[in-house]
Amino acid sequence: MREYEILMIVGVISMLVGVIVWEIWERVSKEKKDREKESAYECGFNPFMEERSGYEIRYYRVGIMYIIMDVEISYMYPWSIGMGEIGREGVIGGIIFMIILGIGYIYEWKKGGIEWE
Repeated sequence: MREYEILMIVGVISMLVGVIVWEIWERVSKEKKDREKESAYECGFNPFMEERSGYEIRYYRVGIMYIIMDVEISYMYPWSIGMGEIGREGVIGGIIFMIILGIGYIYEWKKGGIEWE
C-alpha cells in the first residue's frame, strides 16, 4: 500500500504544479486576444471549408495504416525479447497476431491506401 501512497502524492504534486504555473501565466501574461489570433490557422491561408465538412477518405486510410504499423511495431519488440520465456503458446499467439495485422496491411495496400495521388 505504501507504493500507491507515493504515487498519489506525486500525482497530486504534479497537478498542483501544473495549476500554479497556469495561474501564474494567466496573471503575468500581457497577451491581448483579438480576432486575428483566435482565428483558424491553416498554413497561412484562410480556411477553405467549414470545420464540419468531411475529410477525404485517403486521410482515414493513412491513419489506419499508421495505427496498423504502430501497433505491429510496438508489440513486435517486447514479443521478440521475451520469446524464450513466453513458451510455445506465446510464440504462436504472437505469430497469429502478426498475421492478422499483416492481412490488414495487405488489405489497405490493395485498396490503394499507400498511394497518395
